[in-house]
Amino acid sequence: MRKRIKNYWEGEAALYCNSFPIEQIYTPIVNNWANVILKQYNYVGKPVDILELGSGTGCLLLALSKTENNVTGIDISNRMINITKDRIKKAGALAKTMQMDAELLLYEDDSFDIIIGDNLLWTLSNPFEAYKEWYRVLKPNGKIFIFDANWNLWRFDKELYKKYQEYQKYLIYKYKRGTHIYCNQVEGEEIDKILYLSDKKRPEWDINAMKQIGYRNVYTWMDVSSLVWDKTTLEYNKQTLPFMVCGEK
Repeated sequence: MRKRIKNYWEGEAALYCNSFPIEQIYTPIVNNWANVILKQYNYVGKPVDILELGSGTGCLLLALSKTENNVTGIDISNRMINITKDRIKKAGALAKTMQMDAELLLYEDDSFDIIIGDNLLWTLSNPFEAYKEWYRVLKPNGKIFIFDANWNLWRFDKELYKKYQEYQKYLIYKYKRGTHIYCNQVEGEEIDKILYLSDKKRPEWDINAMKQIGYRNVYTWMDVSSLVWDKTTLEYNKQTLPFMVCGEK
């Protein structure tokens, strides 16, 4: 399954990154997002080690790199990484990035003060084991921030499915396209249906998993759309609002 997921994201890299151009790195919303994370960590100016899981387009990674912290981004897609490396070079940033599976990190125990996952967990084949792996590489008292949404729950809930289909008509009328558009539409939808978290109600699942593993002070923000999305993105995804789950080691 992991190989299938990797191959899929290799094929989606160009479309995904084109949807988030480098200009977005300099928008207030991305900078605000980075600042919120650091304030939640009680960041007071001392450089910390930050790992972004599934760094994708590099937008948040580069915003975080402006803060003089030691910032590293990983992604399972080589194409994503190459695009991000080019963006890092053009921005003159000091962020590091490398190809790596977020479920099998090549880092020693207790390596990072902050771990961030942005719309990553829903794509993984074994999210519970991923949470365990991230706990392993967190430093004692380090914090994890997971941003995500119930992206595919509408496929398994009749009421949500009905609302989703009705809203798609509105989006297609206004924007000439709906949500969930992929380069390989057939493969994308097939993977969406079989991913472990697609039919789980979150963030309840995340909270229970994190507590089982040993994370402390687990809490959640049920809607962080104002932190991570602009108005257009919110309109596209208003039926699937993003949440944030946080925890400490």
